[in-house]
Amino acid sequence: MLGEARLLAGDVEEAGRRGDEAIALALAVPDVAHARFEEAISLAGARGMRPLIAHGRLGLGHARALDHDRSGARTEITAALADYRAMAMPYWIARAADALATLG
Repeated sequence: MLGEARLLAGDVEEAGRRGDEAIALALAVPDVAHARFEEAISLAGARGMRPLIAHGRLGLGHARALDHDRSGARTEITAALADYRAMAMPYWIARAADALATLG
């Protein structure tokens, strides 16, 4: 998320560094990454924070894809896509649809 914020602020170099760090973390400690996303989804759910639930599912889907769990990735990204559609969030709908298409 920090990388995306830096990108939106026009700091492409820092955005790239943050993205690389996130990928490295997910690859190095996939169980920790999965647990953190699941914890975030649970906390957001308890508070009715639907956009954060969808973001957490999309992130978990990406983490599962990096861990070569295509089925789990597809499940999470599909759920995120459905959530984004239900909330009419076009930017995120496109991002989730792209992530799903990348899985094949």
